[in-house]
Amino acid sequence: MKRERGPTTKNNPRRADLDWGQKSSLRCFSLVVLVFSMATSAWLQAKVGGGTLSSTVADTSGAVVPKARIVITNAATGVTRNITTNADGFYTAPNLLPGAYEPTFPF
Repeated sequence: MKRERGPTTKNNPRRADLDWGQKSSLRCFSLVVLVFSMATSAWLQAKVGGGTLSSTVADTSGAVVPKARIVITNAATGVTRNITTNADGFYTAPNLLPGAYEPTFPF
């Protein structure tokens, strides 16, 4: 089976010539889509307005405490967040709203 390639011909109905007006409309539409997608992508990016609380939990001898449970409480609102330390005793609580926080270590 022979496959036709190249410029549009009357024998190849799958390809159609676009006149100047159609090309102009297609370019204009493409430009609008491009501008719209760029504008919405900037608007849809996640906005984070807050801070991060990070520390290492150690016992009285200075040894790190892995898998320790920590409850971080916002002093003004009472909202809590539960965190667990990693194998090195390190924890991090990202995206906290501005305010005073109190970490506690329930057993």
